[in-house]
Amino acid sequence: MTEATRSESAGLRGLYAVYATAFFSLSLVPMTSLIVPLWALSLGASPALIGIAVASRSVLPFFLSIHGGAMMDRMGTRRLMLVFSATGALLTLFYPLLPYIVALIALQFVLGWAQGMGWIGAQTKIARLTRGNAKYAAHFSFFTTIGTFIGPLIAGAAWDLLGAWGAFGVITLWGAALALAAYKLPAASAEQERSRPFRWREMLPHVSDYLRAFAMISIPGVALVVVATFLRISAFSIQGSFYTVYLEGIGMSGTLIGILVGFASLIGGPAALLTAPALKAVRPHWLLLGSIVIAVVSICVTPLLHGFVALLIAAGIFGLGLGMGLPLLLSILSDASHEREQGMSVGLRTTANRLASIVIPVLMGFVIEIAGITTGFFVIGTALLGVLAAAAWVVHRSPAFARA
Repeated sequence: MTEATRSESAGLRGLYAVYATAFFSLSLVPMTSLIVPLWALSLGASPALIGIAVASRSVLPFFLSIHGGAMMDRMGTRRLMLVFSATGALLTLFYPLLPYIVALIALQFVLGWAQGMGWIGAQTKIARLTRGNAKYAAHFSFFTTIGTFIGPLIAGAAWDLLGAWGAFGVITLWGAALALAAYKLPAASAEQERSRPFRWREMLPHVSDYLRAFAMISIPGVALVVVATFLRISAFSIQGSFYTVYLEGIGMSGTLIGILVGFASLIGGPAALLTAPALKAVRPHWLLLGSIVIAVVSICVTPLLHGFVALLIAAGIFGLGLGMGLPLLLSILSDASHEREQGMSVGLRTTANRLASIVIPVLMGFVIEIAGITTGFFVIGTALLGVLAAAAWVVHRSPAFARA
């Protein structure tokens, strides 16, 4: 075997391993988001407490994602993904062991950080290996969305058939599979990471990292991705919180809820592959904002829909919007960021991601507590569409995007 052939083979193995991390990493979020509200309901939690429990998983990632991305840049993604994915898998077993709402909220804090680092690592790895290539970003997004289709489906069925222990047990095994995929990632030298020997002080946040990360917002492409991420994950946070509560309230089983959540991801996989052809006709920034409009509208009209078929169609449209948005976010961000700051840029995007995951469930929970669940969907949806309109106006007026 020639040196070129060996290099190509190693590159393919590296891509396959990254695609495996894509499949198992983000899918942990909808799996956990499907089961946690059901678990909180079984513990007798109020809507406000359910919102707090769902949002608490995003608190540590909100404050530490930039630090986590910077650690990926300094220490290597493979090592950190192994540590955090294994930790997350073990922590999941404590949910049914500690059937108290206070314990649930505390576990959400730590598990959200562990699962978030797995997703940051997967995004950082694909950005480094493919240098923002839109085709590979679409493939990565395809495997991600297929994982988010299969994962919730299995978790929902496990909840119906085996209860809390079965559902959280499935999530534990899923996290263990992510750890194995991380173990198979190429070594740091294969992607020219600046890996260092492990030092405990590297685990502490550095103010300089945060200053450098927030300075990146001055880059138009990065700023667009940060805002678009917040809006896109706002729609996703509705699905991961009171969408489940609403469906359970109208009598749907965990299996049917899992099918609806999973079907969105099933549509999202092929939708991600459509992104590159669509870019021949539509500029990336407009395609990105349009995909988010689709996602927001299709999830927020849920209370107007009656019957499983109507909900399934809306879930498919929601998946279309989410699926087309992800490769655009990854590609635009990777292209706008320096090679040595890919992890930091992903951490910055994840900070916006987690901010939405904190604000939306808590805000929606209190709106629902005051005015009911139907009003909660409409109020949040209207607010998100208003922000989208403002973002579109800024993009339209920006010389940087006019030249893109």
